[in-house]
Amino acid sequence: MKIAIIGASGLVGSSLIKYLSHFLPDVEMIGTYHNHPFENGVFLDITREESIRGFIKGFLPNVIIWLAGSKNLVQLQSNPMLSY
Repeated sequence: MKIAIIGASGLVGSSLIKYLSHFLPDVEMIGTYHNHPFENGVFLDITREESIRGFIKGFLPNVIIWLAGSKNLVQLQSNPMLSY
């Protein structure tokens, strides 16, 4: 089984990847980042569809846990398309 954690460089994502790695040692996991690189992390720009498609085709995860997103609520409210 392969698990992809999108947004693994954040507080919740980094904790989750450590937790799952500990309790599921036989599961292949990959975590992504955008602004905060970490060891064995993979850069992913979630605002570009081709970046997401390339990542999924390259890793072929069975499970995707999506934790990434913008925290800038003012920007999201003024440009709702960013939230999609």
